[in-house]
Amino acid sequence: MNDMKNNGVTKTNMKKDVIFGCFLAFIAFIQPAFSADSDMRITEIAAAPISAEEWVEIYNRGSADVNVSGWKFWESATNHGLSLIQGSTTIPAGGYAVICNNETSFLAANPGFSGTLIDASWSSLSTTGEEIGLKTSALTAIEIFTYPATTAGTLERVNGDWADYTSANWKQSQVAKGTPAKVNDDYWFHFYTNEPSNSKNIDIPLVNLIDSATTRIYAAIYDLTLQNVCTGLVKAKARGVDVKVVCEFDNYNPNFTYLENNGIVVIKDNSTSYDMHNKFFVIDDKVWTGSFNPTVNDRSNNANNAIWIRDNSLANTFTDEFNQMFNGSFHNAKTVDANHIFTVANQPVKAWFGPKDNLEQKVNTEIDSALHTLNFGIFTFTLPSVAAKIDQARVQGVNVQGICDAAQAASVYAQYQPLKDSGVNIRKDDYNTNPGFFHWKGFVADYADPTSDPTVVIGSANWTNKALPVAGGGNDENLLFVISYDLANRYYVAWKNDWDKHTQAPASPAGHIVINQFASRGASSASDEFVELYNPSAANISIANWKLQYKSSTGATWSDRVTFPAGTVINAGKFRLTANSAGYTAPASGVTPDNWWSVTSGSADDGHFRVISDTGSVVDLVGYGTTADSPEGASPAPSQGTTANGKSVKRLTDGGDSNNNGADFSVITARTPRNSSN
Repeated sequence: MNDMKNNGVTKTNMKKDVIFGCFLAFIAFIQPAFSADSDMRITEIAAAPISAEEWVEIYNRGSADVNVSGWKFWESATNHGLSLIQGSTTIPAGGYAVICNNETSFLAANPGFSGTLIDASWSSLSTTGEEIGLKTSALTAIEIFTYPATTAGTLERVNGDWADYTSANWKQSQVAKGTPAKVNDDYWFHFYTNEPSNSKNIDIPLVNLIDSATTRIYAAIYDLTLQNVCTGLVKAKARGVDVKVVCEFDNYNPNFTYLENNGIVVIKDNSTSYDMHNKFFVIDDKVWTGSFNPTVNDRSNNANNAIWIRDNSLANTFTDEFNQMFNGSFHNAKTVDANHIFTVANQPVKAWFGPKDNLEQKVNTEIDSALHTLNFGIFTFTLPSVAAKIDQARVQGVNVQGICDAAQAASVYAQYQPLKDSGVNIRKDDYNTNPGFFHWKGFVADYADPTSDPTVVIGSANWTNKALPVAGGGNDENLLFVISYDLANRYYVAWKNDWDKHTQAPASPAGHIVINQFASRGASSASDEFVELYNPSAANISIANWKLQYKSSTGATWSDRVTFPAGTVINAGKFRLTANSAGYTAPASGVTPDNWWSVTSGSADDGHFRVISDTGSVVDLVGYGTTADSPEGASPAPSQGTTANGKSVKRLTDGGDSNNNGADFSVITARTPRNSSN
């Protein structure tokens, strides 16, 4: 990839099909350029009400806050000053504000409006269309355009990325008074997330879509427990909508029986090897998909995302996929769909289905194409080929950050620890504040650079060999690949919120010697054990006459393992390895220790290690295993297990110490003891 970059080949050339390359080159030629000064856009225009109630909506489509203090609203060849009425002149990334003609009339017409409101006091907007725009305090034009004629309601911008000011990109809102400071009703996509413990009711827009259906609802859903979704489907069936459902047999429950009892046909996937793991709905001309199952847990406890896209051709392709399953063809029995590539609101969109479309190759190709940034969030991640591509991107200079579910990351097959050990900036979700799972499944590449095809990958597939099979059988899954600066920024802002608020940030390096890694058993012997010390400070530290001690999980007495001899120093940024000579044998067990102890019985699977200074003060302590009664902090570190294995327990970050053993340590599948030469 670097060779291609150095030769001047763009990301579009590397990653997109020829049709996309030609298409993007064409639109780049015809579309007027947005100002580079700001990501603010005018996204809705209320020109049809009485003049005192007129307003325009502005939206920050970027990833950084924008302060509009001193800006001007351009109308009737006049720069109208902006006066803040409520909220803040700093519009956050992904945030909205309303510029109105008269705040009293606007608030009377929109009671309860709580968003940012700014008064600009113009005379009147024309219903036949006129030139309007935004300018900075230096009178630099952000965008100036003539909107199309409007007769009622509001004009909504369909695609905020597209500098098209004709009726092709501006539609009459289906909401009587428009959607001030909210996502436009007629926008080509809507993106949703929820935060555990503070649900954003991710189910409500799905229910609203179901309630709006007039022709078809085809639901391929892994699990279903939300009564409002069930009720909405039954009501749609009663009013004549064609409603059909496909589900996973293992999750068939009384909610599906309720649908069947009300005349809705439900087809179950009876495969015992693979799952019908989709979470998509085709609702008229819209497709809803993402990581969200319509269940109580996914709404209220688990972190999820979802998207719906309005496009009839895309909906028809998802319908073709649905019909194959509805007619009894699941997994490898399905045939490849004819259409995968779409242009939706002038944006390239690709739809892929597992197992027939080789999702593993599609995901890896997209990761390989990232030029600047790669931000991923994944529930179950066990596929080494995807991990290798992510690490390769890091090596080639891409700024990689990732979130993994904490419970899934503890699996012996998880790629979390290998990626962390290789230097990828990856975190677990914060299980202490998040009572559920981090259930996202996808990533955003190059969100900040409109010229690098910012791409969002979203859908149902985890990164496992069942969800992304290279060959053979696999789950029924779906993934959307959407090239859109607007969607990429919305996705990133939501992802960054989880990164900042719902992940376990690496602990700060301690200023003292720490127990950095240990093993209480080995692959061939329960006495094949070691303790690795580390000096994360910037100064050399003498540990002469210090002691490494051990006690059982509930014992009251500490026993000495090692007393460090005179002259023993751990240099800044260096390690020191101690091990049990009764079972540890180099090189099979690891590198040669600097100091030995000899205890035939060895350490228990639950217990404690600590380091004390020559004056008897405790320098560092680790309690590990579920029964350890004296850990450092609120919880003990995990145990490496009760059976023979070559694992160890290691700090998430070398030297990182939050004074909470449970938060600072994890089990790694392959021990990596280091001695004073490291």
